[in-house]
Formats: sequence, structure tokens, C-alpha cells
Amino acid sequence: ADYEGKFDVALAMHACGNASDYAQAQAIRCGASYVLAPCCVGKLKASGGAKPPGPGRTVALTHPRSEAMRLACSHEEFMALASFADHEAGVCQAGSTSKTLIEHDRASHARECGWVTLAGRMEPESASAKCDVLIGLTPSRAHLEATIRRNAAASAALTRAFLLSTTQCGECASPAFTAAVDTGGSPGGPGGI
Repeated sequence: ADYEGKFDVALAMHACGNASDYAQAQAIRCGASYVLAPCCVGKLKASGGAKPPGPGRTVALTHPRSEAMRLACSHEEFMALASFADHEAGVCQAGSTSKTLIEHDRASHARECGWVTLAGRMEPESASAKCDVLIGLTPSRAHLEATIRRNAAASAALTRAFLLSTTQCGECASPAFTAAVDTGGSPGGPGGI
């Protein structure tokens, strides 16, 4: 949040809580694409809502990030959702769905700013406890979407083939990293998260 210079691509791997939002916001401010691997969404609770720009902080954050999510829930409801997602993701379907909704809000915010967004999961999922990946392409780089989809599918296929060749465990052949353009479809349904 402190960096005020220009850049072309933002990378944020396992950026806890607001760090993912700040990385995305700075990318949008600079007209840069981004790749985020968000984690610990329960730490959003510490954000307390809007933070005005000031010394060392050039981006104001509010939660929910997107207008679409603000129409669906209040700040307090969103924070409760984030807390539940952090503690229950991977434990129960409702926790995983809550995490998907938080990432859907981030993707929706970028789309509202004109970015093309893709969402997926790291492969193999054993690579990390939190495997979500968000990609934002500037309008001028939207033409790269198909290439990113192809590369993600090929990479996932190679990973699955490797895992299947080195283990007898069928559970290791988890679904591929599927980068899907979020077209505003229902979370988890057609159109990605």
C-alpha cells in the first residue's frame, strides 16, 4: 500500500487479509495486470472498513470491495462471511463457499474497474493450505485470456499425469486449475467464481 511508483504486473503470493486487496488496488491504480494468491481472509476483520488515503497509504479500502457485493450484504455481514471463510474453508462446504464469495467480490471489483478476471486453484492443491488464484488483466491485455486458459489447462494436465504416475492414490488427481472468466455467473456455477 505504500508504493506509489508505476509497474506493469503485481504479484502477491499468500498476501494475508488486506494485503491482497492493497495489491489489487495498486495494480488497478497503475493500470497493471495482477496475479494474487489470497489467504487468511479472516484478517480482513481488522480493516474496520474504509481507510482514507494518507501518508504511506495511497489506496482507500472498503469491504465489500465490489458494488455487486455491497448490494448483497452489509460491511458487518461481509466481515462475518470473511471470518467464517477463514476458519471453515476446507472443513465444510459452507466455509469453502464463503471463501469463494470473498474471492468473487475481489474479482467483481476488478471487473467493475474494467479488468478481465480469471479465477482458479493452484495445482496440486497440496502446494498450499490456501490455493485460490486470482488473475486480473488490464483491458489492453484482455487478448491474453485464451492463452492463459490454455496454459493453465496444459499445466494442470501435466501435474495430474505426474501425480498419477508417482502414486496410487486417486485422491491426488484433484480437479485441474481451471481458469474461468468470471462473467457474473453464480459462484461455483458456470462462469467461474
